[in-house]
Amino acid sequence: VTDKFGTIYGNQISFTTQSIPDDAGSIVGATNVCQGQDSVIYTVTVIKNASAYSWTLPAGAVGTSSTNSIIVKYDKNAVSGNISVKGHNEWFDGQASVLAVTVNALPVNAGVISGDGAVCTGDNAFQYTVAPIDNASSYTWTLPTGATGTSTTNTIAVKFTKDAVSGNISVNGHNDCGDGEISTLPVTVNQSPTFTVSDKTIFCAESFTLANTSDFVGSENLKFKWTPSTGLNNDTIANPTASVTNNITY
Repeated sequence: VTDKFGTIYGNQISFTTQSIPDDAGSIVGATNVCQGQDSVIYTVTVIKNASAYSWTLPAGAVGTSSTNSIIVKYDKNAVSGNISVKGHNEWFDGQASVLAVTVNALPVNAGVISGDGAVCTGDNAFQYTVAPIDNASSYTWTLPTGATGTSTTNTIAVKFTKDAVSGNISVNGHNDCGDGEISTLPVTVNQSPTFTVSDKTIFCAESFTLANTSDFVGSENLKFKWTPSTGLNNDTIANPTASVTNNITY
């Protein structure tokens, strides 16, 4: 620039060059995880010119970090997807690096258990079933005190011993990732009555009444069955009349 006298004037302009963060390197960490798994660490090498790091996670994965390392929790609804990270500074973002992660599912919640909700103690086996549970490789059953039975499938046969008490039957699915939510069925265990009869000596062809005593204290109407029925006037009442000509045990 010159004035009218030909004097030259000049201005100086200074430029500052800013660098983009380098491309992110490979992410190091587990690529095969389970729903519900916690404290899974992922790391990327330090990115040149990065003042911070931006991480993105698959749906259902939780974790925050502005450094080159992040701790991730996979909740029970997490799905497979990509973890990515890139360097950042106040001017630019660098090129992201991506790691594919497979999230293995837990068993889904157990459905309704079908089977008797009121049982009697004794030798009979009662069957309980739950619909097949998605993602379950086996089933875990728990029974009330005094009930016996084992199964790793969706069906179990249960016997209630004389010492069995009322309680819950429960089941849940299981796989290598863990256990699904439990389903429960309340079961009332009714004690079978115990009866006692006394020996009786009679003369041949004499009749007598079969008397019995019982520890039963419930309000239900009991049904009776005497065995054998030989010589009895009725084998389905509490105190039948017996007429016998030979030694016999009822």
